Formats: sequence, structure tokens, C-alpha cells
Amino acid sequence: MSSHSQQPPQGPPYLPRGAVLGLTPSPVPDIPISSVLVVIFVLSAIFNMTILQANLRRKHKFILSGVLFGFSMARMMANILRIAWAAHKDNARLVIAASIFANAGVLLLFVTNLILLQRIIRAYHPIIGWSKALGWVFRFLYSAVVACLIMVVISVVYSYYTIDPRTQSQLRTIRLTAAVFLAILGFVPIPGVITCLLLPRSSPIDHFGQGSMHAKLILLIFTATLLSLGACFRAGGAFI
Repeated sequence: MSSHSQQPPQGPPYLPRGAVLGLTPSPVPDIPISSVLVVIFVLSAIFNMTILQANLRRKHKFILSGVLFGFSMARMMANILRIAWAAHKDNARLVIAASIFANAGVLLLFVTNLILLQRIIRAYHPIIGWSKALGWVFRFLYSAVVACLIMVVISVVYSYYTIDPRTQSQLRTIRLTAAVFLAILGFVPIPGVITCLLLPRSSPIDHFGQGSMHAKLILLIFTATLLSLGACFRAGGAFI
């Protein structure tokens, strides 16, 4: 065995020693694909910010546009950093930054689905939807998403600054806990919508926004299914 292979890893920060989600990028095909995605997310950010500003001028707060703007910006930065990572594979700081923005962007979609679920419950069952008890339930869920983001970011960043096996094991436990919680949270809107539809209504449906309620229900179930499957995949990958 050569002396080069016996050298300790350079750092901190240290480059990841195992497989990372999405694999290590290469100039081809990652740079062309990521460049296209950057353009798409820039257009998405402009679109959602335009909607947000238009609604604010009409004194109508549409929080979803703001959250989707944040998601688009986070994904744009994640793809820009992935391009830089593909060009500079030995730069551990680029790997850290790309991981942070990738995780932050996905978590904003969980918040979007929770907001839409809460609006749908209020539309179908206003007494339950506007109750303090349900309000506290959703506050807890929003706080849990923020807590998961903080846990993941800290554990991911710290994992690049230590090679101690015991510390790495503890950090992995934190990431696994967050991954399992998000996999469950991603599924929550599906039984929430089903329960909302099965419960007898005491008042007419309070429509909100543009489009039919039928379209909103399909959109929420579809996105919740995708988020849940993605979160389960990430959680399963984290256990391997």
C-alpha cells in the first residue's frame, strides 16, 4: 500500500467519506442539468414574488407565494453550489453549503403543504379549523419543521468538522430522527384531507383563492404523496 493512501484526511472540514444523496457531481451531466434547473427556479422565484407583491398591493396576504419564493431561491442556490462543487470537487465548504440549501428548500415544501391543509380544514369545517386547539397543533408542526431544519443543518455542518466515530454516530442519530419525523409529516396531509371530506359539514364550503376546491384537494394529495415518498427514500438512504 502506498504512503499516499495512509495519509490522514485533510481538514477540517473533511470531504464526505461515504455516499451522499444525489452522488458526487461531475462536470457532465451535472453542470448542464443544474444550469437548466437554476433558470427554472429563477423564473419560479420571479413568478411567486410577482404574485406576492400583487396580492400585498391589494392588501391580501397569500403566504404560500412567499414560502414558494423561498423554496425557489433555496433550490436555485443549491443548484448553483452543485455546479461549483462539480468544478471544485475538493472544496468541502461547497459540499456543506450545497447540503444546507438542499435541505432547507425541501423543508419549505412541508410548510407549504401544512398551510394548504390548514386552509382546507378551515374551508370545510370552520369551527374546527379556526379553533384554538387545532391552531396550536399546527403551530407545533410548524415549530417542529423549524426544529428539524436546525437539527439537520447543525448535524450536517458538524459532521464535516469531525472524524471521531462516536460523534459521527451521534450526529447520524440526529439526522435519522429528523428524517423519520419528516417522512411521517409528509404523509399527514393525506389522512387530513380524507378526514376533512368524511366529516359531516355544518356550513357551506368557504372557497379561497383561485380554482376549484377539487383541484386544491388533488394538488395537496399529489404533492403530499411526492413529499412523503421523497422523505421515505431519504430516510431509508440514511439508515443504509
